[in-house]
Amino acid sequence: MRSTPADSDADLNALRRHYDRIGRPDRLALIAIRQEVLTGIAAMPPRTRHRTVSRRGLLMTAAAGGAVAAAATVAVLPIGADRPPAGGGDLVPATLGAADTLELLANRTGNARSINPGAGRYVYTRSRARRVGKAPVRGAPAWYVADTVTQGWASAEGLIPEYVVITIGGNAEPLTSADARKLADSTYPWRAVRTTTYRPDRQPATDPVSGVDLGSPGPFNPTPAYLRSLPTEPGKLLATLRSSMPGGKPDPTGQESAQHLFLAVAGLVGRADAILSPRLRAALYRALALLPGVSRIAGQADLAGRRGVAIAHTDQGVRSELLIDPASSRALGTRLVLVSPSKTNTQPAGTILEVSTTDQRVVSAVGATT
Repeated sequence: MRSTPADSDADLNALRRHYDRIGRPDRLALIAIRQEVLTGIAAMPPRTRHRTVSRRGLLMTAAAGGAVAAAATVAVLPIGADRPPAGGGDLVPATLGAADTLELLANRTGNARSINPGAGRYVYTRSRARRVGKAPVRGAPAWYVADTVTQGWASAEGLIPEYVVITIGGNAEPLTSADARKLADSTYPWRAVRTTTYRPDRQPATDPVSGVDLGSPGPFNPTPAYLRSLPTEPGKLLATLRSSMPGGKPDPTGQESAQHLFLAVAGLVGRADAILSPRLRAALYRALALLPGVSRIAGQADLAGRRGVAIAHTDQGVRSELLIDPASSRALGTRLVLVSPSKTNTQPAGTILEVSTTDQRVVSAVGATT
């Protein structure tokens, strides 16, 4: 039966009365409702989409918005899940941009349980980075990829390790078949595996390259006390991190400052992942959304078998990506992707220059891994 103008007026009046009672859904609920509607439309057979999605149908969908809001938040973003449900499904809709994606992740930080190492125990951190290396062969350089595995043991008082083991050069292989031919004729030891150990507490407290103070509490030494001191309002948090950056003033465009802050936030999320409170983790994600040039990479990225959402910032032809678990909101790792080849990086655009993953757990002693 066709609807009449009176039916339409009745629909509108019902809609107004409904919203007068329940109020407007918040931004997160609206995102979820929109995705529910779009998903439903996409699932319809092509012949029925146009007929089914009428003005009346859209009005009734909107009128149900307040009642659906809580359920939609659970349906699209199932609170309490550690991993996406069996059978797949995107926990963060592919249609969302960076700001909305980070807002959804910020609202899921309660799923990332922080740990309390306790006195006399240690946080064991294992990082695996697969990087592109350059072999100085005759003519054009030859490129290869190899693993760097870093293991560190830090006391409960901070996350600067007391003991570190670094293994460089594992699983080396040529980047391309052309590189394989060059490397076969080279004497460069690109397959060599080297292991070094050191105690950071006996090393200089200042990084000689960046000038970063590695000894005092800060973004590069995120002690529990330092993390508790950070503001959880995103704008104030960015200002605090900006004041911790070494070196001079940011450039007038703000691009350099944005890149430094993106790396600072990504680094802090990675270093302190195990002990970040949900509130501070949410503030860090919302702070990223305030930076100019931050984007979301389409789809889900795969990082050593872990699927995550990639939030990125590009600077000087290289895109830095922070990969985040869409279910738990924990940091999975980072990637560096070449966007524009240069004199320094002559590989093709799209080459992954580095992939890094990090795992943290509490252990009973230095040297223990379980």
